[in-house]
Amino acid sequence: SNTTNGTTWFPAGDFSPAKNETIMSFNDRLKDTEYALKIFSRWELLIYLFWIPLMFCLARFVYFGSFAIRYKGFSLREHLTQLDNKAMSVSFAGYLLAVSLVVFGSMSDQKAEDNATNLLNTVGWSLIGQLFLIGGEFLNDVVLHLKIDYKEQIMNKNLAVGIVNAGVHISSGIVVMYTVSGQVHNWGEAILSAVILWVGTQIAFI
Repeated sequence: SNTTNGTTWFPAGDFSPAKNETIMSFNDRLKDTEYALKIFSRWELLIYLFWIPLMFCLARFVYFGSFAIRYKGFSLREHLTQLDNKAMSVSFAGYLLAVSLVVFGSMSDQKAEDNATNLLNTVGWSLIGQLFLIGGEFLNDVVLHLKIDYKEQIMNKNLAVGIVNAGVHISSGIVVMYTVSGQVHNWGEAILSAVILWVGTQIAFI
């Protein structure tokens, strides 16, 4: 526990204050700036504030491109806002969740004393993870559900197919999240081991 101004602040999860001790008041907790300022103690954390939204922009571009290549004049905005395509809304939401899992995995196992390496690992694994997600969707289309035309069914507002497609995205995101996590000492070996792990988990998934 931490003591401030004669009061004792117990960490989250400790709900049993010792005898004759009091918990920090709500106002005192609001004034505590330790966690609010922590993000400014490591410069790469500030870059993440821009990198994470950029990854979601990239995810939107990738998702849009997967339909635009096949359907001329395709507009993701139109399907989401004007055509009330719930199948595409669910599918797109599942893909964004998958991307968020990948970004989360890429930011794990970082060393506080090595800011540049942390940033390089996060950026590198995030981009590699996007490629793995694209590969997972391709395998799903041509192997797992060969007889279902996902793109066509989602364009036709088939909500059931949209839900299944979102589930595939999320499942793939969970797999990739653990594939792209960890420190990198040699990028060649790290990418090779990640590919082997991804292929193995995709086979098990199928």
